[in-house]
Amino acid sequence: MKKLLVVLFGFCLVFSASITSFAESVQQNIPTNISRSDIETIQNALNRPNPDGTPAQNTNNKSQDSISTEAASLNTITPAFIRSGTTSTVQVYLVYNGTDAANAIKFDSIKINNTSLLFPKTYTSFPAKVYNFGVLSNYFYLYLGNATIPTSETKVRVSDSGLMAYQAQFGWKSFTNIIGEWPIQ
Repeated sequence: MKKLLVVLFGFCLVFSASITSFAESVQQNIPTNISRSDIETIQNALNRPNPDGTPAQNTNNKSQDSISTEAASLNTITPAFIRSGTTSTVQVYLVYNGTDAANAIKFDSIKINNTSLLFPKTYTSFPAKVYNFGVLSNYFYLYLGNATIPTSETKVRVSDSGLMAYQAQFGWKSFTNIIGEWPIQ
């Protein structure tokens, strides 16, 4: 009985140490200054159809049975941009929305570019990183950082690679690329 308790205690120590190191390796990026008006601006932008852009998408068929009547889930990651007043500072967000709850997003790179296909200019880029939500959620605003974009620009393009979300039921799942032009609010 004592040996079993010693083994269980050892397992608990190893498990708690690995959880702590994982938590330290995942970086939180929750903005402390997101205002109610910023949230409303993002929600209004997401509720309007954007004929120029398609969010990153992921679908999961919850059943391995090909004739299952259970619906597949749909999850999206949509970029949102909010200009700070009349300045060139623009806040960059990714918004996770899905039927499958997630608690983190990661990517290899995300670049914010002008809309020109012939003469593209990168305004900012975000390096590979894991962004932890801090909670398990079906809907989450993820603040990436600020970009300096001229006030004459009203739309931007997003190029991304390796975009994934950690979904509680499935683990890390890949998403399609974010496509098209996105308005700056």
